[in-house]
Amino acid sequence: MRSVFSAALELAGFVVHVASDGASAMRAAESQLPEIVLLDLRLPDAHGFDLIPRLRELDELVGIVVLTAVQEVSVVVRAMQLGADDFLVKPSDLDDLVETLSRHLERRRAERRHRADRARSPRSQGLVGGSAQMERVRQLIGQVADTDATVLLEGESGTGKGLAAEEIHSLSGRAAGPFLDLNCAGLSPALLESELFGHEQGAFTDASRAKPGLLEIAAGGTVFLDEIGDMPLEVQSRLLKVLEGRRFRRVGGLRDLTANVRLVTASNRDLRAMVRDGDFRQDLFYRLHVFAITIPPLRERREDILPLAHHFLNELNQVMGTSVEGVEASATEFLLGYPWPGNARELRNVVERAVILAREGRIGAHHLPSDLSSSRYRAASGNGEALKALSEMESDHIERVLEATGGNIKRAAEILGVSRTTLYNKIRTYDLVVPP
Repeated sequence: MRSVFSAALELAGFVVHVASDGASAMRAAESQLPEIVLLDLRLPDAHGFDLIPRLRELDELVGIVVLTAVQEVSVVVRAMQLGADDFLVKPSDLDDLVETLSRHLERRRAERRHRADRARSPRSQGLVGGSAQMERVRQLIGQVADTDATVLLEGESGTGKGLAAEEIHSLSGRAAGPFLDLNCAGLSPALLESELFGHEQGAFTDASRAKPGLLEIAAGGTVFLDEIGDMPLEVQSRLLKVLEGRRFRRVGGLRDLTANVRLVTASNRDLRAMVRDGDFRQDLFYRLHVFAITIPPLRERREDILPLAHHFLNELNQVMGTSVEGVEASATEFLLGYPWPGNARELRNVVERAVILAREGRIGAHHLPSDLSSSRYRAASGNGEALKALSEMESDHIERVLEATGGNIKRAAEILGVSRTTLYNKIRTYDLVVPP
């Protein structure tokens, strides 16, 4: 059986290490640190139950699929309680074996990537800001997190919707499960379906082998769909069925699968207007809008600007090995007066640039971009009348960036700290002319 399983898995692309008993299995695990283990429960020198916690001690993210000769509920439950991910009953179909191990391997790899991203990301330290608006956001997150309700996060690009989604997951009963995200913008319908639902071998030209989608890989956890407003209508109808029946099929599949995930979605577009224009399904909108949370733009919570700037400053000092101590009053005035069209993401980009230039001491006005430190923005910081024209200031700033980049939308969006979709929306809103 070991020989047959090993050959089948190697043909499927796995690198396989074989052990004939518990002792040799643990020695192999300690030296090889496998990503996934197929574990027989009846071993010559041990019971598989004894090895599961020992494997978890070596690596808490190792995938473990147990192999048992009996389909007894008590045996399966005990294995799951000890930390197994799944089970197979002997004799096992080789296709089921490969599919099961592939699914759990992808899930564990996704969780490793997510943890690595969180360790590198400034978002990993939670929502920052003491304004009344952010306190309200935190309150709403706390109220909805421990339910399985679908959440729609609304707000401009760069406000922290992704961070709010992670916060919902981390405070939920699914926190031990995966948190996987997918940006719906810019993906073709076929690719988006494949990423979300998975596909069977031969479902399309390049489908050389079956591939589980996020709805499978994230079982027991949360799937965050960003830029949901950019999801094509044909994919919207498939997502609606998932929300209605918690079941789905892979692309090209015939078998229904259970969607044991919590869905959190986000959009920087007005989905209500899209429904009126026929660009977004009304029935899907109501399914997504079970619990909506709006993340306010930074210009509407200006008291959060300096706490965010210092948060980014401390995080960047650790990452870059710099020793910048704070922000001078002259620079503070400009930070408070600027409209921040790219919100917190743009603020972080500005602080990162300033830290690179300063290296130590304090950030001064001369470390800020020239547009940011113009007299126009400084006057706005202490003038209530001037603050009424923030939209005009935003329009002027976007226009100057477009001119400076020669109409290069991608580069302009990077400078502004927004997505290209958001920039296109701003250009339409302010009726700006893009330089040829």
